[in-house]
Amino acid sequence: MQEIPNWKKYVATLPTLEEELEQLERPADMKKTVYVMHMPPANLGLDVCLNGEKVGSEAIYQFIKKNQPRLTVHGHIHESPEMSGKWKARLGRTLCVQPGQYGHMEDLVYAVIDVESLRCKRVRV
Repeated sequence: MQEIPNWKKYVATLPTLEEELEQLERPADMKKTVYVMHMPPANLGLDVCLNGEKVGSEAIYQFIKKNQPRLTVHGHIHESPEMSGKWKARLGRTLCVQPGQYGHMEDLVYAVIDVESLRCKRVRV
């Protein structure tokens, strides 16, 4: 443990999410690549909070748009599919999936994805 006396000053020294994403390894064939990113991208309806606010990451959106991996899987905004009615979206050739986990918290919500065909379904058990 280390005490950080000036949190704002410390945070200003950290890389941005955009800078972190630029440092990620780029496979030779992005068409075969799957990224698991906790935060959903902005602008796709996978990021809607209970109050209706859209909080997705513009940096993640731009990363996906630029690199076009086959599939990205997200979480973080558990209620988003219930709020927006969307749990998957396309950004160019990339399928973005955010199955959510909200409402009947005793249920498990997940997505089953065929990586070859990109057919997927959302399951609640």
